[in-house]
Amino acid sequence: VVLCDWYEGVSLQSKIEESRNNPAKMQSLSQIFEKFALSLLNERWAHGDLKPENIIFSPDGLHLIDFDAMYREGFSADDCVEVGTRPFQHPLRERYHFGRDIDDYPIALITTVLAALSLDSSLGNKIPNNDYLLINPQLAVLGQDAMLERIETLFAEHGDIRHYRIAKLLRSQNVALPQLKYLLEAAPQPTDSYKYYLLYSMH
Repeated sequence: VVLCDWYEGVSLQSKIEESRNNPAKMQSLSQIFEKFALSLLNERWAHGDLKPENIIFSPDGLHLIDFDAMYREGFSADDCVEVGTRPFQHPLRERYHFGRDIDDYPIALITTVLAALSLDSSLGNKIPNNDYLLINPQLAVLGQDAMLERIETLFAEHGDIRHYRIAKLLRSQNVALPQLKYLLEAAPQPTDSYKYYLLYSMH
């Protein structure tokens, strides 16, 4: 049994849909998520079903819910029959791929989309009618996702090399993305007062 706290707030999915046409808010949301994502990659456990609907945005930060696909030391693949929500998972992830790296791909995916929306608000118009968060992982790893190509071009045109490299990870044939942590660590760090502003300006 995994016991977790109850959090009041709205889902990150709702925040994305609410802010999708506002580049300034999307930039704030992107920075908040990346800081949160880096903290997850530094944990000794993994959520296993990371997606915007399972992340709660509350006044004191972001929080995870729905831990029934969780990995932690002492758990085995036989303890968990879920492999997360497919539109956010690497296509090659199966039940017995079970370890700390199972959140790598969804973190890279969400990071890429939030950064792209902060640069091009027109992409937000595609979110309500899309079963995926803009990018289809199955097509991405095959090099056939037109939206991923568009987003990579967007980052290149803006000289955003860090997010360009994170987006490229979505093409990886490996479920684990060890480079992701280092790319997130390379993000510019705003001051504490600015981070406070970013968080509460979203309301």
